[in-house]
Amino acid sequence: MKGDAVFVDTNILYYAYDKLGGKKHEIAKELVSNLWKAETLPSISVQVLQELYVTLIKRGASATKSNEIVSDYFAWNIVENTLHIFKEALRIQERYKTSFWDASILASADAFKANIIYTEDLNHNQIYGTTKAVNPFM
Repeated sequence: MKGDAVFVDTNILYYAYDKLGGKKHEIAKELVSNLWKAETLPSISVQVLQELYVTLIKRGASATKSNEIVSDYFAWNIVENTLHIFKEALRIQERYKTSFWDASILASADAFKANIIYTEDLNHNQIYGTTKAVNPFM
C-alpha cells in the first residue's frame, strides 16, 4: 500500500461498520484502520459519502450516528462530483460495460489518479485505465 494512491468504494467502508458482516467486517475493518495510518490518506468521492450515509440509515443506524461516521471521512481526500467526472463516467460505462454508478466511482478514482480502488463491485485485479480494482474479500 505504501506509495499507492488509493480510492475506497462504499461497500468497503460499510462493511467496516457492519458488525453482522462476519469475515467481511473483519477484513474491511482492518483495511480501513490501516488506510487511516497510510502515508497518504485515501480518496473517496462525494458519491461514496452519500451512499455510505444512506446505507447506514437503511441498515438501522440513526441519522446522528450515520452523520458522525460519514463526517470522519471528511479528513480523507474527497473527489467532488463534477461535469468532467460525469462525462468520464459515461465514457467508462461504455468502454467497460459497467453500471453507471460503478463508472462514476471509477471516474472519481481516476480524477484522484488512484492506482488502486478497493471494491467488491468490480472485477478483481482488472485494470480500468490506470486504476486496478482490488477486492480485499477475495
